[in-house]
Amino acid sequence: MPILKNSRHEKFAQCLAGGASATNCYVVAGYSAKGAQPSASALLSNPIVSARVAELKERSNAKADITRTEIIKILANYARSHPDDYTHDVRLKAIQQLTKMTGWDAPSEIKVSADNELTELLKRLRGGGS
Repeated sequence: MPILKNSRHEKFAQCLAGGASATNCYVVAGYSAKGAQPSASALLSNPIVSARVAELKERSNAKADITRTEIIKILANYARSHPDDYTHDVRLKAIQQLTKMTGWDAPSEIKVSADNELTELLKRLRGGGS
């Protein structure tokens, strides 16, 4: 698809393909900030504009020199370096990033329930008596 004839539409599409919000891109493209959110949404629903955004994103992804898998491999190599030195800054940062990327740092949910005996004990400890 060639560059869009309307230069503001093209700038809007390029901005969106770069990852910015539609509202922000609408203003960056030279439109008024007043009513930008609904207007940006309407412009994005234009099939020519949305096709251009998709094409630009696809090009950008195709040009990416590194994939998520490659990043994980690189970070894993750093994490494996200096295996006996847990204070090595690069190694620790690589491990931290790996845990974020793989979801290992997600909090665990622990459910706790109390039976009647425990509930009564807590009441007595609080001075509520039985």
